[in-house]
Amino acid sequence: MTSDVPWDRLVTFGPAGFPAYARVRFIPDPTHPGQQESEADLDSSPGEVEQWRALLQLLATETSDPSDCYFGLWEGWPLPESARRWPTFGVPRGAQIAARSFFLFHGALSDAAIWGEPTEAGIWGLPEFSEGGTPAFVWPSDHAWWVAADIDPHWAGIGATAPAIERLVADRRLDAVAADPNSEQPAYR
Repeated sequence: MTSDVPWDRLVTFGPAGFPAYARVRFIPDPTHPGQQESEADLDSSPGEVEQWRALLQLLATETSDPSDCYFGLWEGWPLPESARRWPTFGVPRGAQIAARSFFLFHGALSDAAIWGEPTEAGIWGLPEFSEGGTPAFVWPSDHAWWVAADIDPHWAGIGATAPAIERLVADRRLDAVAADPNSEQPAYR
């Protein structure tokens, strides 16, 4: 994949060109410099699984065909059972970004509300997923929006229309904030 968008911007917010952006925080932003993820107040977060479901439900209303979507799953995650019934395009040419390769799937948003259910808490006290991780990228064929959820940040970046981002930020099921993808984002160390 060739792009003029810087690598870190591409894997955290997707391609450039959307009128508005937001971040859905799976755990709260750090409250002080040098904070570790293990120090986050997880009780104040709606949780990753619940937020993925709410996010994809909301975005399904923002595309002309929620049954015609693409999912990029980082090749480092185990292949989720729910994705095994979908056509896969392997790691096709063009589905690679420096330091990341993805399996590309095609299907309906309703079939992929979340690709794994949380199991016991992992090493950092965060849930691990029994069926593999969540998609690194999700987008509809009409390119009405884009979700980028790289493996390192504690949040997913979303690009969409301004009204869609406003609805996303206002949705009480999500811990979402408006974002500028060209600015430095909060990060744990």
